[in-house]
Amino acid sequence: MTRVTIDGNHFVATYRCQCECGDSWHGTAEPFRPGDPSPALPIAEVIVHMRLAHGGALVDIQFTQRFKAWLLWHWEKANDRAIVTPSSL
Repeated sequence: MTRVTIDGNHFVATYRCQCECGDSWHGTAEPFRPGDPSPALPIAEVIVHMRLAHGGALVDIQFTQRFKAWLLWHWEKANDRAIVTPSSL
């Protein structure tokens, strides 16, 4: 199993992915709605990286606390739910 770590920040909509194989990449998220960047692109890129660079091997995706906060922020915006704090993960 290969570990890939995703870091990102919804305030500036940027992310960075680091694979334990040494490959890394970064980018800017696409908007879900105006002013609401989606954290989906870096997750999709991890799947593509695993297929192209590792023959589809299983992946252990690790999220930094900042990226977890982005996922929760996105979930809250998409679902109009109460804010969940990253410390509750």
